[in-house]
Amino acid sequence: MHTLDHSKNSRDFNRVVMWSAALSLAVAVGFLASIRQVNPVVKFRFSALTVIAALAAGIFTIGFFRVMLNRDNAVQNKSSQRRWFILFLLACIGALLGSLVIALKTVAPEKRIQFVIGLAIAICALSAVGFTVWKVVQFFEANDANNKRLQDESENRR
Repeated sequence: MHTLDHSKNSRDFNRVVMWSAALSLAVAVGFLASIRQVNPVVKFRFSALTVIAALAAGIFTIGFFRVMLNRDNAVQNKSSQRRWFILFLLACIGALLGSLVIALKTVAPEKRIQFVIGLAIAICALSAVGFTVWKVVQFFEANDANNKRLQDESENRR
């Protein structure tokens, strides 16, 4: 019964993560799609594009999480998970480049170099944060595996 409770809790947690991520990304993408002008005054316009972008981001995020969190068929779905991850990564890169092109339209030509330099610095900073988080996760996973091994060894001695 304890294993069943753990499985149910894990499944419930995965659902909460999936739906909260989908809602967060849908709201963020909808907000970004509604921005019409940034400089000198920020202007928003709610349109069909806002709704379509929000729905597409939410649906894509739910699909991504369903594939990535499906641990039951992890061995069979390794290629499917990799494909979804690559698709998600390409979609994020495409969205980033698209927003960059849109943002550069409203920047004066003499300020574009400063804008690109600032963007490069931001990408470097976010990459460093991502790398640090990745290394911390690897450390915790290795520590968890080591703790499990030690626990198994202590149980075998008894």
